[in-house]
Amino acid sequence: MAGADKDGLHFDGYEDAEVSAFVWPDDPIALEKELTIFRKMRIQVAALRTRNKQPIEPSFLNEITAGLLGLKIVNMTPDLLKKTLMVRGMELIQSLPARAEHKDLAQYLLQKWNSEAEERALLAATNTPSDPDLDLDLDPDDSSPGTTTPLSPARSGPRKPYKRTHGLVLRKPPPTHPIYGHNGIMHGLLVDKSSGRRAYITDPSYTPRFCKIYGHNGLRIGAWFPMQRVAALRGAHGPLMAGIDIGPSGAYSVVVKGGSVYEDFDRDLGDVLWYSGSGSHVNLGSVPRETGGTNALRRSVETGQAVRVLRASGATGGVAPKPVCGMRYDGLYRVEGSTIKTNHLGGAYEQFKLVRSENQDPIDYTRPTVQEQRDYEALYYDY
Repeated sequence: MAGADKDGLHFDGYEDAEVSAFVWPDDPIALEKELTIFRKMRIQVAALRTRNKQPIEPSFLNEITAGLLGLKIVNMTPDLLKKTLMVRGMELIQSLPARAEHKDLAQYLLQKWNSEAEERALLAATNTPSDPDLDLDLDPDDSSPGTTTPLSPARSGPRKPYKRTHGLVLRKPPPTHPIYGHNGIMHGLLVDKSSGRRAYITDPSYTPRFCKIYGHNGLRIGAWFPMQRVAALRGAHGPLMAGIDIGPSGAYSVVVKGGSVYEDFDRDLGDVLWYSGSGSHVNLGSVPRETGGTNALRRSVETGQAVRVLRASGATGGVAPKPVCGMRYDGLYRVEGSTIKTNHLGGAYEQFKLVRSENQDPIDYTRPTVQEQRDYEALYYDY
């Protein structure tokens, strides 16, 4: 795989070689073929060699790096992802110990494809035409119900420019805006299109609640958030993508995510939850992977420190009802222990048993409310 792009990266410790991005073909048929070959002949071969403890040549690893760099600008449609099985390929890459940048690039691509899939799903739900400028990293939560909102919220008063710290001018929503105003489900976030794509940034004038606190952290059971970024602002769950918030005495919080690779492993009965450690689906070894998230849950077992549990829409693997959109806070759970199981690759993974703590309000399955669902459908309308 020869790279023609100058957007290369230097990797210290690998012969100081510059690896340039591979230029993938524009033709859809040729692209599908090349991606399939890349997954089978590079990623899977590297995984097999790793499993068999065989050496992998630096040039072979460079080709994987070049392919991953090139994928950053490839338009991966749902059909292309399905036909090439590239999601599974990225999961395999994260199990390879050879180069840290492989894991970073694979994680970036998985997050990018996930955000694009969430964007398409939300656009389909609102029956709005596709907008190439949209780029929303959907995930859910907010305890403040919004005000009555039509699907196309009207602007309240003139829009005023808001200057960001690095000099770019953004428009700040009016305080009474039904979605982004003080009582809106997106309060604390600003829409940023300065890069030509839609993104969200935290309003510098908004003070987020600190997430690194054990216990309820001021949250009411049933608190609902439209996306994980909002859950972070409200103090429910710190990471913007990861499902486990790591702390010194155990995990602060975990998210039971819909559409995740862990759905075949986790089982959710409401008051009892079986939650798999990080990397469960891609581990090839006979011993569970040592990850920060898994180690945090082990510390939760040792200390008895309760963990906040949030459930996201679309999550399966059990009978407990999940929110129809966004993400909901369902209270504190004790991590009572774990068992070792085997995944589809023959590798070991650790699954933790979480039991809902006593003396707290029951799970509020009514959230999100009908009005919150309407507000969620209106996220893409500008203010």
